[in-house]
Amino acid sequence: MAAVVTGVGGQPAGANPFGSTACVDPAGAVPLNCVNLANNNDHAMNYVNLDQTTQAIPGMGAAMTAAISDLNGTDLHAYRDENDSLPDVWVHDYNYGALDGITAWVVCPSDNTGEGGSNPNRWCRGQDLNFNVYYWVSDNGFYDTAAQRQNIACHELGHTVGLQHRTDTRASCMWTYAGDGGASRYDAHDRGHVNSRY
Repeated sequence: MAAVVTGVGGQPAGANPFGSTACVDPAGAVPLNCVNLANNNDHAMNYVNLDQTTQAIPGMGAAMTAAISDLNGTDLHAYRDENDSLPDVWVHDYNYGALDGITAWVVCPSDNTGEGGSNPNRWCRGQDLNFNVYYWVSDNGFYDTAAQRQNIACHELGHTVGLQHRTDTRASCMWTYAGDGGASRYDAHDRGHVNSRY
């Protein structure tokens, strides 16, 4: 199996798999990956070319919509807003190349629209959520099915609100390796963390 890095964390559930993390360079690969908190309980997403280009990953818009709907089963209000020029999250799909197995990632970019606090309570507005089209084009088995796409969308969206990797169960989309047989939804443990924060 290819190494798939989709964020940072990797802590067991017995630890605290919630809260922001330092932005790190996994395995010497660019780009940086980090988990951040949202700045409030309204979480707007603006899709950038999702499903709209010839090399876009088919169905990623629908996968993001399903992930947003699942997150809305918590105390957080997540929604898509193409008219928001200062969203909480910019959602991109682009062919970034192999990147040492990185299929998707979230980062608080330097041109964010606001940040504050310190880890594990650091928040960021204007996060970038990136799906790597390379892994659709090269047919590596990570974006091939609707379930895989929804798992990856759910996983990365979770990172934008503070959910870290889970190593205790595949019943959560926050299972460490997105696209590797994890669920396509958040479990009660994930929801509890989100509800306690927002």
